[in-house]
Amino acid sequence: MKKSAFLFLLAMIGFACTDSIKKTARNQKKPDKLISIDTMTAIMTELQLVEASVGLAPLNYALQVARYKKYEGEIFKKYATDSANYFDNYAYYAQDAKLLKKMYLTIFDTIMMRKASIDTLIKKTNGAIPVPLPTMHEGAMIR
Repeated sequence: MKKSAFLFLLAMIGFACTDSIKKTARNQKKPDKLISIDTMTAIMTELQLVEASVGLAPLNYALQVARYKKYEGEIFKKYATDSANYFDNYAYYAQDAKLLKKMYLTIFDTIMMRKASIDTLIKKTNGAIPVPLPTMHEGAMIR
């Protein structure tokens, strides 16, 4: 996928999620089971990757939704949470726009680093030329 298309997809997903959840996030109290920022960012990263890969699969919409829900459940199980707790935490963190922006920049940088390692592996195995990567965002962490 071209870099601009990937960035557009990532931005659209982030803005769609943020807008709908932020409407209910005003004065959101701290969740009973608070997920750490690092763990929350890791969950969000995996969900972004699953959503992108399922969305690009040549399946009808119902199969895409079913596959996404399956992987989403596996991700929540991996991090010992559920969708209700995840969305409570997302609403809580969405109250702080600067923090949420930093989380999404970390997600972007993490995905770009994973892509770079995959491109390197592909280049070593069959000589393909990887797509150039944008520079990392200042202040973001890498997983």
